[in-house]
Amino acid sequence: MSVDNPPSLEEFLAAPPEVVARVAPQTVSYVPAGSRRQATIEGIPLDDHYPEWSRRRILDAVGQFFHLGVQHVIFSTIAPDNTKEAKGYGDRVLDWVISTFSDSAMIAEYQRLGWRVQFLAPPIPALLEANTRLQSTLVSTARHSFWLAIVLDVEDPWRQILTIARTSGAQTQAAAIRALYGADIPPATMMVGFGKPALGFVLPRLLIGTMLHGYWPQRAGFRLTENMVRTMIYDYAYNRRTWEVDHAPRYAYAAQLQALWDTEEILGVGSKIYGYWYPNSFTIPALPDDPAPEGA
Repeated sequence: MSVDNPPSLEEFLAAPPEVVARVAPQTVSYVPAGSRRQATIEGIPLDDHYPEWSRRRILDAVGQFFHLGVQHVIFSTIAPDNTKEAKGYGDRVLDWVISTFSDSAMIAEYQRLGWRVQFLAPPIPALLEANTRLQSTLVSTARHSFWLAIVLDVEDPWRQILTIARTSGAQTQAAAIRALYGADIPPATMMVGFGKPALGFVLPRLLIGTMLHGYWPQRAGFRLTENMVRTMIYDYAYNRRTWEVDHAPRYAYAAQLQALWDTEEILGVGSKIYGYWYPNSFTIPALPDDPAPEGA
């Protein structure tokens, strides 16, 4: 299987993981959401039980990417609005995130799995201390890198970028990444979110690649399946690779496909359902069979 000789989706879903890994992105930005609604559905109180409930699910969801060849996962944990939430959540969310991801039990899991783990966050004492504990995962035998992104204030990312550019003299994106995070992190070329199509505050600005492709599953609460991840990688590797040096052959069929673009449908428009956003259905017009000859 290759980009020039794509398999069918069915073949790709059944292929060995090492085959999927050949076309998987090197770095994925994972911006999950909906974990509290899923915990509620499962009868988990949104108190100290909630972080404990989330541990195994986070490891399983992130592990799906690593299993299929992704080397780096940038996992979004806190956005500025999270710290403003009522009912005590906003006051506790930072402590919950720190304890969930950097206590001795999780560090033992990272070591067992062979994951390097580090917070990408503002340099406040609690997070600096957490990263010190996570130093034990920064070993040469680590097979995968799990980066935990935190944004407490909307200006934090720009402060960090402007400060590191000034103090380090970095002239390239790669140099600025190494200076700020102390590691060579390839910029993300694929994002997996949830719910509303949005980039959000917690996608690190320096780590956005030039070919970022976004996917927004509607399954809440760290419940990615292997088939879901394989399907997104398939789309990323094959369906979205439409750029060609010579576009002329495609334009020969544009008139036959006019119904595709003669629409008022908008990707990203949805409805509010009991306080939750959900995407509206997208009507696919009747089209002729694909007229493009092989290789056009």
